[in-house]
This record gives sequence, C-alpha cells and structure tokens, in this order.
Amino acid sequence: MNSTIDGERACREGISIVFVVDQSHFEVGSSWTGPNRFCVLQPLMTLDGERLKSDAESFPNRGRVWWLLNRSVPLELVVAGAIWTGTIEEARLRGDKDHFQAKLNDIHPGGSDLVEIIDVPGGDVSLESVHRQRPTPWTWPRPLTQKVMLRGKSHVVGPLLASWDPTTHRVKLTAAEADKPEVLRVSVGVFDRIARVERFKPNLYEHDRNSDKRSDIELALSKTAWLNLKKLREEGETLDASTDQQIIHWATKAFPRKQRQEIQNALIWLESNDADAAAEPLSERKRERLHQLVADRARVIVLGEDVAKFLSNTPAFEELLRKHADTLVSARVEAEVSKRNAEIERLIEAKREELEQLQSHFTGLDDHYRRERERREQQIEAVVNERLKIVEEREGTLVEREQGLLDRERDTSKRLETATKRYVEDADRVLDEMFTQLPVLVRLGRETLAGADGISGGSSGRDFRSAVSPSPIVPTPPRLFPPGPPIIEEEELLDQFQRVVEYYGYSFKYEDLVNFHVCVKIGGLTILAGLSGTGKSSLPRLYAEAIGADYLAIPVRPDWLDDRDLVGAFNAIARRFEPSSCGLIEHLVAAAEDKRRNGGRIFLVCLDEMNLARVEHYFAQFLSVLELPPEQRKIALFARELLDRDDPYLPYEKVPIGDNVRFMGTVNIDETTHFFSPKVLDRSQVATFASPDL
Repeated sequence: MNSTIDGERACREGISIVFVVDQSHFEVGSSWTGPNRFCVLQPLMTLDGERLKSDAESFPNRGRVWWLLNRSVPLELVVAGAIWTGTIEEARLRGDKDHFQAKLNDIHPGGSDLVEIIDVPGGDVSLESVHRQRPTPWTWPRPLTQKVMLRGKSHVVGPLLASWDPTTHRVKLTAAEADKPEVLRVSVGVFDRIARVERFKPNLYEHDRNSDKRSDIELALSKTAWLNLKKLREEGETLDASTDQQIIHWATKAFPRKQRQEIQNALIWLESNDADAAAEPLSERKRERLHQLVADRARVIVLGEDVAKFLSNTPAFEELLRKHADTLVSARVEAEVSKRNAEIERLIEAKREELEQLQSHFTGLDDHYRRERERREQQIEAVVNERLKIVEEREGTLVEREQGLLDRERDTSKRLETATKRYVEDADRVLDEMFTQLPVLVRLGRETLAGADGISGGSSGRDFRSAVSPSPIVPTPPRLFPPGPPIIEEEELLDQFQRVVEYYGYSFKYEDLVNFHVCVKIGGLTILAGLSGTGKSSLPRLYAEAIGADYLAIPVRPDWLDDRDLVGAFNAIARRFEPSSCGLIEHLVAAAEDKRRNGGRIFLVCLDEMNLARVEHYFAQFLSVLELPPEQRKIALFARELLDRDDPYLPYEKVPIGDNVRFMGTVNIDETTHFFSPKVLDRSQVATFASPDL
C-alpha cells in the first residue's frame, strides 16, 4: 500500500506516529545538567493505522527521526525494538542529519490503544502466571506495549496488561479489566481471519556506526478497535483470569457475616446454597480453582498431621517428649518473654532519646525563629522608614517643580500674548505704510519705464505726462495662505513632473512616474519599495516641488513603539498637549486650516524608511482613519477636558485629515527591517522600483 503521508505532512499537520527505537541511546557533549542523550527512531505507521515508508524520500536524510531524550524519560525503556508514539517537528540543525526530530515533550512509550501480538516462547499459552501473580517463566528482550495478545501454536489468548522488568527481562501479566477478569481464547486461524494486524520487519542498527549488531525482529501491532472483540467472543471462549487472591475473595463473599469458617466448610455451604451460580460456566471454573486451592492447603495440613502421628507412636520420641516437654516449653516461654522485654526496653529508650533530641531541636528552632523574626522586623521597619522619607522628599520636590512650571507657564503665556499683540500692531503699521507708499512706488516704476523707452527709441507717440500720471489703485487684502496652483491638464502635470526630475539630475522611467502619481492620487498610504540608492526618498520631494505642494519628510526611528512618537502625548503634570518633534501635527493643522479656507494647497507627508519600526504600532490610528470617508477622518490627540483653557492646541482635540493630505513612505527590505502585516498591505498602494540600468 502506497502511503500518502510523509515526514513533511506529518510535521505540518501534527500527525501522531508509531515509532520503533532504532538503536541504543548514546550521549553527546555535556551541559550544566549533565550529558545530552540522543537516540534514533524508525517510523512504522500513523496512530490511525496508515503505514509509512522509512526511506530517505519520505523522511530525509536516512529515513529516520532524530530524538533528543528528555530528562524524565526512563533510559531502561529506550531499548532497540521498543515501541514509542508521538509527533515530530523540523530539526533545528539539519546539515547531513535527519530533517525531522521528535517533539521533546510529546513522545511516549507504547500507547494506550496499541496492542502487540507476541509469540509465546515454547508455543503453549498458560495463564498460571496470571493466576499466581508471578512473572512469566519465559523472558522477553525489550519493553512491550501496555496491552498484549499471547499467540501460541494453536490458540491466541488476551487481551492482557503487560509490565516488563528491565532487570530480569520477565513479563508480569494481569487481566485487562480488574473488575471483570476475563480473557478470550480463540484459534489462530479465527484470530487471523477476524483481527487486523500490521506486521513489520524493521532494520535496526542500520545507521549505528559504533555497533555491529543487526536485528531481524518482527513486530505485530494491532489496536483495540481492530481486534473486533465482540466477534472473537462469539467464535472463541471466555477464560477466567482471576488471581488466587481474587478467587478467595470471590469465595468468601458468599459467606454470611456470622458464618466465617474455614474454606472447607465454605465449599460445603456453597455447594448447598449456590446452585444458581453453579450454572454459570465462569463461576463453575472459579469453584474448581477454589477446590484446588483448598485441596493444596488440606494436603499440607494432612501431611503435617500424619508426620506428627508417626513420631508420636515412636517409643523413644514419646519418652523424650514426655521428659523435656515441660522444661522446653517453660524455657522457651521465658526466653521469648525476656527477648520481648529487652526489645521493648530498647525501643522505649530509643524513643526517649529521639524525643529529647526533638525537644532540644524544637527549642533551638523556636529561639532561632524568634531572633530571626525580630531582626527581619527591624530591617523592614528601617527600610520602610527610609523609603517613606525619600517619598516625602520627592513629593515635596515634585510639588515645588510643578508650582515652578505653572509659574513659568503663566509667565510664558503672558509674554507670548504681549509679543503676539506687538507683532500684530507692527504688522498692521507696516502694512498701512506700504499701502500709503504704493502709488508713489508705482509712479516711480512707470517713470523708469518711460525714461527707458525714450532713451532707446524716443517718443512713440504717447504723452509723457499721461505715462507718468498714476492710475487709481485698489489695494488687494492680504491672504493668510498663498493661493493654490492653477488647474492644469493631468498630462501637462506629468510632463512638468518629468522636467523637474530631469532638472535635478535624476533618471526615472516615465511609467514609474505615472504609477507613483496614480498611487498618490488614489489616496491612503503610498509605499515606495526598492533597493537602496534607487531614489525612493528623493521622488516624493521632487513630486512635491513639481505640483507646488507643502512637503514634510519624517525619518522613522527603530525605537518607535506607538503613535506618541509620531503624534505626541498629553503631559499630565503640565496639563497640556506636547506634539512630537517631527512636526506632523503642525503640518496636519495647517492642512486643516487651508482646507477650511478653501486655499487649494496640497500637503504631502513622507515617512522615510518607515519599516524600521512596526508600522501597525506607531501608524495604527492613521491606518484605521484613512479607510473612512474624508469628512470622517479625524485623529484624536487628547481628551478636551484634561487640558488647560489657555493651551494653544485646545481647538484641535481631533485633527481632521482632509483629501488635501497624502501619506507616503519609503522602505528597504533587509535584515534590519520589519515585514508589513496584511493590515498594512490591505490599506496601501505599493510601487516597487527596480535597480536602474546603468
């Protein structure tokens, strides 16, 4: 049967495998806990019964599985030919070794559901060792599974529980069910026809360079479900597997409580009062064994009585008994009494000494514990007092610092307000002066133009006075933000983008420029990927210059853990919002104000080498917000009720991100960076630049 399961699939799906120990365990190296123990396992089949190929194709490199023994594994059970079950994983150090290894904490001897069929040495299956609770007269070279079937020349008996003694190599067998000690006996032909048995001939010691052993063992494995015990019971017979002790217990259960007599009388009582139970075959067999046990006991008793009677009828022995009976009994009684008294005195003296030692030891422990407790209490009290003193000092220092910060903040606010007021007054004054002098400046400019015209070619028919007389000028009110760029065709914009790139000495394919423009135009996050030196960091700056956008470049640091490094954080002591030094919040506030005034400007933000830190950590809030419609995109900075009323950022509790803001980033893929998660890739447009053809 061709197996569809190999080592790779078993490792990937966590399939439990039945192994046979391929060779004896060995030690390699040493650690602080002792030498490392290893072994090699040969796969036989899955625990579900599908046979496996133990070749290099299914289990590279040798058709075997590497095994690092756990410290809890009993070494006496790691014997060549022993059955173990467990799962595998990829080996950490492959090289020319096996590609798979047994999981350290998922490898167990035998298996509760496995049944091994063993051929009984000599060919005869006997349950005498089960009845007598003694090891088998025959030995077995290796550990067995928990359940076994005994196979003889003509019959198969079981299932039985087996325990293997590693010292004597003998096996102790008991019934599989303690409350129902029964086993089945069927002919070999019936068993082979009904039960499913998988037979293996593993080549053990094949890869052991330090051993010249070769093994030709045969393994026959089955499972409880494969035996079909119900059908075997119909085809065969049921045998009693009770121990001698269980038989006696079974017999004495039939006694009334007030008639606990010897087993001989119990047999008579059972024969006269248990007629219904005698009709059952198993009860009848137990009764026969009970008769045998009683008969053995009775023979010993009768033999002792016969010998006593024979000696008592001998004249010389009778005279000797008569002369020395009283003396012997008296001396024996006195000796026994003296011996017992001496033993009791010794025991009493030993117990008295032990009690005194315990009392002395307890007194010493009590004193030591009391002194140690007092010392610890003093130490703890001193440490607590010292720490309380430090905490009080720090609390006072913090109060003083906080008061100083508040005073400085009020002073700074007043100064800022005064400076702002002065700046506004100066700006209004300068603006008024400029508007006052503007006609004169215009007139001077026209006179200069007229003079230049007269010098170059004389009068051209225009009146000089009309040339220098000023026209009425209506001053234009100033704008807080410069007007946006004029609307041009997209093809003309791309040509302008290409001209800017060429002007600054860069070389990009026109298709790459179009691709980048389309990605930015779509919105969301645009990621520029490629090797170092391909112009990823320069392209956003050139694009901003080509379209006349406000550009902000933010270098990402590897120690950024959350959006506080990008946005800023609320200072609980000063009760104010402190933006990040990268300038992102100021950029977004300017974009929001321009959007509110219909300024028409575009704001670009470039995160340079953005995958030096986890994007889903420091950019998490933006990833979620950029999916929303433009009117719902808002970044929360703080809780409004926490800030002081004079904080300049108070109106910007939530900064909107309009459609005039575009985010982009550059990435390098190497061992110092982090890979993007599906969450980031799902919300981004990725443009990859190949290496330039030089």
